[in-house]
Amino acid sequence: KHLAFIEGINPQNPYIHQMRARLELSRGNLPEAYSAIDRLEAAGRRGAIAVLQYSTLSDSDWSNAMSIRRFRLHMLTLKQAGYRFLTPSQMASYFAEQPPPPKDIEDYVPSRAVVVTFDQVDIKTMRLATSVAEDLDLVFALHVPVGPVAVGHAGIAGVETLRQYAQTGRWVFGSMLYDAVTLVPARPDGRLGSPLANRIWHADDETYESELAFSKRLRNEYRESRLKLREFLGEGHRVNFMAYPYGEYGQGLLSNVDTAILQNQTEAAINYEIGFTQSVFGHAVNGDNPLMYARYTPQLFDSGEDVLEHLAMHHPVFLARRMRAECAALDGRLYRALDNLETLRRDGYPDRAYDQIEKFVYDHLALKFGVARATKKSDKGMFNVELERPYAGGHFEWFRDSLDRRNWRTAWYLGIYLTPVINAEGRAGYGEYQQDFTVNLAKPEETPVLEPRSLKVTETFVGANAGFRYEPRKPKGSPVLLNAGLARHEYRGDAYYDDWAYMLESAFRPSIYFDMVLRLDHEAMPSARSLVEGTSYDVFSYGGVLRVRDWWDFWSRANYYSINDGNDRLHFDLSSLWELVESAGLHAGLEFGYVDATHDKPDYWTPYKLNQWMLVGKLRDNVNRFYYDITLKFGYAREKIRPEDQDAYDRLVENARRWSFDPGDGPESVWVPVFSANAALRWSLGRHWHAHWEGLYNESVNYNEFKTIAGLSLMF
Repeated sequence: KHLAFIEGINPQNPYIHQMRARLELSRGNLPEAYSAIDRLEAAGRRGAIAVLQYSTLSDSDWSNAMSIRRFRLHMLTLKQAGYRFLTPSQMASYFAEQPPPPKDIEDYVPSRAVVVTFDQVDIKTMRLATSVAEDLDLVFALHVPVGPVAVGHAGIAGVETLRQYAQTGRWVFGSMLYDAVTLVPARPDGRLGSPLANRIWHADDETYESELAFSKRLRNEYRESRLKLREFLGEGHRVNFMAYPYGEYGQGLLSNVDTAILQNQTEAAINYEIGFTQSVFGHAVNGDNPLMYARYTPQLFDSGEDVLEHLAMHHPVFLARRMRAECAALDGRLYRALDNLETLRRDGYPDRAYDQIEKFVYDHLALKFGVARATKKSDKGMFNVELERPYAGGHFEWFRDSLDRRNWRTAWYLGIYLTPVINAEGRAGYGEYQQDFTVNLAKPEETPVLEPRSLKVTETFVGANAGFRYEPRKPKGSPVLLNAGLARHEYRGDAYYDDWAYMLESAFRPSIYFDMVLRLDHEAMPSARSLVEGTSYDVFSYGGVLRVRDWWDFWSRANYYSINDGNDRLHFDLSSLWELVESAGLHAGLEFGYVDATHDKPDYWTPYKLNQWMLVGKLRDNVNRFYYDITLKFGYAREKIRPEDQDAYDRLVENARRWSFDPGDGPESVWVPVFSANAALRWSLGRHWHAHWEGLYNESVNYNEFKTIAGLSLMF
């Protein structure tokens, strides 16, 4: 709504694109954010002029006005930085002489120009500013409140003084309208407001000024101010620019005239060519409404470097490149972020501002692998205790596979951040494991006698997790994320024992182009038969991703299971993923996987030298706080024949020859089609609630599985 209001005031305002980009980024709509950033930069490449506003100057560093020493430093810093000083009347010709921007936007180097304006006409300020203008060969613009000058208001320069300073050649004069600098009663409670935005409240009559009277007064403000000022200065002065006192013309919080904005814009267009408002952006941009050019007011104790930094950070081209670097970092686009950093550095972006954006980029580019709940970043000490940001949540998961395992579990957690880099979390939950199987009751030489059986084991657990984030002092250093967990599990039903589960993981970045995660887990095997037998495992996991380009990632993963029943299992896969359509989040890739278990077990999946090649298709995007990641894989896989299975068949064939019976087909190692589908959804339900769901189906050689997880979290 606010953005629509701003667009309604001035649809030509190029900084609307900056606001739109921020809005779309907050929604997670990255393509639209990038598009808005591109439009902002395109507007800036047509030309932009910094506009500064000053009021009263003082010859003392200890007054409430800006000291002449500090003002001189501002001007000197801008001049040494290569800024070209202009007057308002020169702005149009400056824009007209700008060369066409190069086709490659990265080749454009922003030019530097500035207009310096004053809104006070006291004699002391004019005297001090004139000395700076003469020393540095500059010309300043002065906005004159015509009404107070006309009546000889005490404390401000009179008509003759204005004429004298006009003859110095160091000043050009514009209007600050007639009496608009004087606030008027705008509410029955006596609150004061801008006369440009409010009908005057007459306390004696307890009535508002009529709409017709307001319109006539507004017309006189604009028309009479220009005519009277030209009369003061002489016909040689164009008086073609003006400033809205306090930057207010109906867009603020206090206005009792619905059409104030439109009426002010109309009267300004009739009488003036250029109008100045106030804005933190502080730039007049070619293509913007010239009656709505923005000015920035330096703070009282700003140094020259502070002013230079502020102007650079808000130049539309620099601002677009900075935002693109930030957006790319949040989007994980390493090369785009680094390219924009390099361009900012090349074009003279101020050092302090550059260090800030460089640190932001390197902090957020790191670690494609999230380690549980990554702690927040803070400028405070790493171990400064500040209990804050509590959170809570829970999830439900359900699993089934072709080994007749049917498992479900629900878990709940509650956490809080203890320091800026440490969070603690308590967890508890309940689950059930069921598995059906058959047992051969006959002796080896007898006819098989099969008996179906079913096992059920319940699980309750309680535990705690802790997370830690180490932040390097140097921007290009690697942050290190650590997470540890410990939980006590009780198994009841067909199994009756307790066990400890623990986890330790770390994510870090050996190189800006390579992220890595290492993890160790100890858990019970999630199978009812295995739980009855007390089977548990230790798994050592590795994950790495090499960012070849923004559109090309190369992934590698490995898991080694050491199981206490004498078995072990190795998982290994390599994949290359290419982005085909950025705006749609469409990816394609190729994946190779290898899985091998030393011994065959009926309780859990134990393939033998399984090789798998798959084509990958992925659709991933984040729109309006709704994230989705849908992955489909299709390919072929082959599992080798276990030596013991081949030996058993060979013995069967030998017996078949001896006893003259058909041994049947033997085990074969052939390529068979395999398939996998995975979908992950996350969405925000307001500011505090977040929901997620994930579904997975895998169909491999002689095995398939299905798993789903749904959860809800609350950030207080």
